[in-house]
Amino acid sequence: MEAINLPSRTTHNLGRAWTRRDRWCGMEVLHIRQEVLPGRAWHDISADRPVLSMVVAEVGGRCETRLHMTAATPPWGHADAGGHCSLIPAGLPVWGYSDQIAAFEEIRVFLHPPAIAAAFGDELPGLALDEPKLMIFDRDLQHLARLMAGASGESGDRALWSESLLLAALSRVAGLGRQPRRKARRCGLSARQIQEVMQYILDNLDQPIRLDDLSALAGLSVSQFARNFKLSTGEAPHRWLLNARLERAKVMLGDRRSRLADVALATGFSEQSHFTRAFVAATGLPPGRWRRAQAA
Repeated sequence: MEAINLPSRTTHNLGRAWTRRDRWCGMEVLHIRQEVLPGRAWHDISADRPVLSMVVAEVGGRCETRLHMTAATPPWGHADAGGHCSLIPAGLPVWGYSDQIAAFEEIRVFLHPPAIAAAFGDELPGLALDEPKLMIFDRDLQHLARLMAGASGESGDRALWSESLLLAALSRVAGLGRQPRRKARRCGLSARQIQEVMQYILDNLDQPIRLDDLSALAGLSVSQFARNFKLSTGEAPHRWLLNARLERAKVMLGDRRSRLADVALATGFSEQSHFTRAFVAATGLPPGRWRRAQAA
């Protein structure tokens, strides 16, 4: 992570911040770890774009988002666990406020309406970007936020996973406070769509593959594609891609002359260590031991 002082028009009692920048589904994502100095602290977190702020950890106390510095914001839901989320419209002054905490960790997504429209089509009612929703306490949303923090900075081989998490978080925010609708019938992808998508994946296993690449092949929005792919295959796109890479790796490991680092790169893993972790999770053995076991 890069150590910086976060730009903000008004700050008080903030220390150093470490940030990591990603771009998921065409939107900028900041993973922030912020030190806080003793006493009360605040900073203006408004932006010229809508922002989804997701606090995933607090050290030594609680922080909050406020429309007015002198008045706490009534929460959405029950604060029975650490962290909270806030949806902040573009240009609306909103304060991050804390008293006597040591640090916090946050995922901050700068929302881009055209990118959201491209991802969801007309299927995301309820995501009102001009209405503030501050201090949202929701277990499902917090779980997604923590997974997003863990996925930040991952290389291209985890792009599908990261973008799926962001889409799920936006869907969850949009659904809060709305009555559930009766589900429409889902039919999955056609045989032609499945064949084209799977062939594309198999032909490009050594390259970063993103959700919008696959959804464009199927002629669907990103959310439509992800949902219908799982209906058709029983697996999320990132899981199917990972399994395809591991199966290709097993074939390559059959050649005892192949180096593990070369196998990792040829199957889309940017680092041998990531390849080894994924292989162990799938088979219970590191690649080298798995190869020796097959030859025994």
